[in-house]
Amino acid sequence: MKELGNINIPSSFLEKDFKLLSEKGNGEAKLYIGKELDADKLNSFFNKFSEENIYEFEREKLLEYLKYVKLEYIGNFINTYKNVNIDTYKDRVNFVKDFSGPLRIKLDKKISKGRYYLSESSDSSETEKTLYRELFRRLPIPKITNLYIEKDGNHFWFSYKINEDVILNGSSISENRMPVKNLMEEYRVWLASRNFAKETVSNYVKILNKLYKQFGAFKDFSSIYEINTPQQLKVYLEKIEDSDEYNIFNKDNNRQPSSSIKQYTEFLKSKAISLPYQRIFFGAPGTGKSYKLNQEAEKHFAGHYARVTFHPNYMYGNFVGQYKPYPAEDNPEKITYRFVPGVLLNQLVEALKNSEENYLVIIEEINRANVAAVFGDLFQLLDRDGTGNSEYSISTTKEVQDYLRNEAFKDISLELNVEERLGDEFSNLYLPNNLFIWATMNSADQGVMPMDTAFKRRWEFEYTSVNEISESDRGRFESYYFEMSSGAKYSWNEYREAVNAKLSKLNIAEDKLLGPYFITKSILESDDKKHITAVIKNKVLMYLYEDAAKAYRGKLFAEGIYGTYSQLCKAFDNNPLTIFAEAIDIDAVESKVSREEKDGD
Repeated sequence: MKELGNINIPSSFLEKDFKLLSEKGNGEAKLYIGKELDADKLNSFFNKFSEENIYEFEREKLLEYLKYVKLEYIGNFINTYKNVNIDTYKDRVNFVKDFSGPLRIKLDKKISKGRYYLSESSDSSETEKTLYRELFRRLPIPKITNLYIEKDGNHFWFSYKINEDVILNGSSISENRMPVKNLMEEYRVWLASRNFAKETVSNYVKILNKLYKQFGAFKDFSSIYEINTPQQLKVYLEKIEDSDEYNIFNKDNNRQPSSSIKQYTEFLKSKAISLPYQRIFFGAPGTGKSYKLNQEAEKHFAGHYARVTFHPNYMYGNFVGQYKPYPAEDNPEKITYRFVPGVLLNQLVEALKNSEENYLVIIEEINRANVAAVFGDLFQLLDRDGTGNSEYSISTTKEVQDYLRNEAFKDISLELNVEERLGDEFSNLYLPNNLFIWATMNSADQGVMPMDTAFKRRWEFEYTSVNEISESDRGRFESYYFEMSSGAKYSWNEYREAVNAKLSKLNIAEDKLLGPYFITKSILESDDKKHITAVIKNKVLMYLYEDAAKAYRGKLFAEGIYGTYSQLCKAFDNNPLTIFAEAIDIDAVESKVSREEKDGD
C-alpha cells in the first residue's frame, strides 16, 4: 500500500474554533483512520511507526487546499463553525507561508474500543507539537475535508483534499447548520444612527425582507439578515443583480432594494473589523512599539500594508505624490516629468479597487516630521463617520486627479458607491473604511516635532508600558545576560530595571526610561555575551549620558567618573554596578548560568 486516503476530518478532532457550531468541547487530539481489525495492515503501512519515519505536510498543497476552501472560511456556506472567518483564513495562510523549515510532525498510534487512531507522539519536540496543532487541528475544515497520506519508503507526505460528494449532497448542511444571528434589528439601529428619516429606515429594512422572499438565491438562509459578512453578501447578490427580474424589481420599488443593499453592505463592513482607523503606539524607547504594531498588522492585514518612516525632511509630496524628473523614453538625454504616487496614495488606490480587503499604512516615528505639512489637506479626511469612511471629502488636486484618471483607475470599473463618492473625473478624494493608518512615536526623542491638539484628537493613542514584554518573549528575557571581562555575568532585564529605578528616583519622565527592547532581540540572543556587553556600554551609557540623564549626571553617576564619556565607559568596564552614585544591587547570574550549561551537557 503506497497511499492511504479518504480519511475524513471530523469536527470532533479539531480544536474549538474549527468545530461545528452544534458541537461542544475542545476536541480530541487523535484522528480515527480505521478499525482495530485493520491494525496489521495499518501498522505495515506506517512501518510500525519506526523512528526513521518522516511525516511531512507539503507546503504547496496546503496552500492550494486553502485557496479551495477560502470561501468556506469566509462565509461558512456549507456549515457554521464556532470561529472560522476571514481573519482565521489569513492567519492560516500566513502560518503555512512563513513557517521556516519543513512542516514535519511526529506520530504514533492509539487503539481504543476497536478503533485505530493517529495521535501525536509522546516524544515530539516543541516544534513538532506546534505543527501537529496548527496543521492537523487548526487548519482543515471538518466534514468536507479528507486527509491523504502518500508513502515513499520511510517518508510520508500529508495533504488535504475536498470531499466533493459531501458538498454536492449537502448532507452536512441539514445535519449541522445551526441558526445564526439575525442582524435585522442591529441594521435598523445602525441606519437610525446615520440620520436616515424614520420612514426611510423602516422602508430599507422591509425591502430586504421582500427581496429575500422574491428571489430563491438566498434559500440557504432563513432570512437575508443571517448573511453576516460583505463577502458572503456579494456572492449571493452576484446570482441576481444582472437579471432582468432583479432590475424590474428594483425599478418597481423606486430603487430602494439597491439603496438598501448598499447600506447593508456598509453596515456589514463596519462590523468586520473593530480596530481603530487612526492609531498611534507610543511609549519609552525599546518598549516594543514597532514589534507590537507588526504583529497586529500581520494578523489583520495579511500582507496588505506598506511602511514609511517620517523624518524632518519628509513632506506632503513624499507621502501623497509629486512630479519627479525622469529621462524621456525616446531620448535618455532629455528630461521629462512624471507623477510618482506616495505610500498613502498607493494604499488608497488599492483599497478603493479592492473593497473586500483591508489595507494599512504604517508610519514609523510619526512625530519626527512636521505632520501638519505632511498630511496637508488630507488632515480633513481623518474624520471618519459611523461606517469608517471619511465624513468629509476634499477636492482633488490637478496632478492627483490626472494620475487617478489616466493611470491608477484606467480601464478599471469601481463599485458604484465608490464612483459616486469620488465624483466626476475623480474630482473628490476620501479615505474608505478599508484603509487604516497606524503609527509609532516616542515623545522623549530629541528633535521630535510637536503635534497640535486637533491632529491628536483624530487618533487613538495606545501606550506601551516600559515593562510590557510580550508573552512569547517573557521567558526568554529571563535568560538574556551579558558578560564582563572579569567573567561576571548579569541579567540584562534586571540591570535595565535597576537603572530605570534610579532614573525614576530622579523624577525623570517614564518615556525616558529603558524599554526591554532597547537592546534588540537579535543582539540579546547572540552567543557572544561580551559583544552584548559592548552594545550595552555603547548604546545605554551614551543614551544616559547624552540624553535621558544629561541634566542629572552628578546625581546619577558616582563621583569622579562622569567628567567625560570615556571615563564613564572605563568605569563600566571595571564594574557596571558601581558606576552609579548608589551601586546597583543585583546578583550575578554566573553560578546559575553555569549550572544550566552543565545540566545541558
